[in-house]
Order: sequence, then C-alpha cells, then structure tokens
Amino acid sequence: MLGAIEHRLARAAQRSALAGVGTLLALVGLGFMTVAGWLVLEELRDATFAALVLGLVYLGLGIIAVACAFSRPTPPPPPQVQPNPMAALFPAFMAGFEQGRDMRAPRRSDRP
Repeated sequence: MLGAIEHRLARAAQRSALAGVGTLLALVGLGFMTVAGWLVLEELRDATFAALVLGLVYLGLGIIAVACAFSRPTPPPPPQVQPNPMAALFPAFMAGFEQGRDMRAPRRSDRP
C-alpha cells in the first residue's frame, strides 16, 4: 500500500517537473517569437508600429486569459430521477386481472 502511494507521488513529481520545464521552454520560445515578430514588423513599417502590434496582441491574449479565469463554469445538469420499475407493475397487474375477469364465462343466474 505504501509502495503504491510512493509510486503515485513520484509520478506526480515527475509530471510536475516536466510541466515546469515545458512551461519554461515555451516562455523562452515566446520571447524569441516576439523578437522575430518585432524584426519583421519593423522591416515592414517602423519600431512604433511593431510595438503597437505586439502590445495589442499581448493585451488581447491577456484579456482573453483573464476572461477565461473569471468565467463561471456551467453547472452540471441535475441527475435524472430513475423511475421505479415497481410503479409500472401494479397497473400492468390490474390490466391483466381485468382482462382475465372479462374472459371468464358469464354465469347464468337462471339455472335451476
């Protein structure tokens, strides 16, 4: 039992370390992409235009991230009430009982 818990903790630590390294590498890549975008935009127009475009891109992404963080998740639908299978048994029993009574031969009261 203790071995399973230790294994889960070791696996969680490994996943956390990999996620941290991946996040760091993604941030470094984002920095290089920002510089490359700056250089391209500066070639097309000027440094002011490059700063404006990159600032608006980061501002837009930040607003989207904040909006996602503060959005309320939709509540799960309430569980459906399962019908009681015994509730359908009584009407079926009564229908069968009435059909059986109707099938019975009528008795004659005028028999001697």
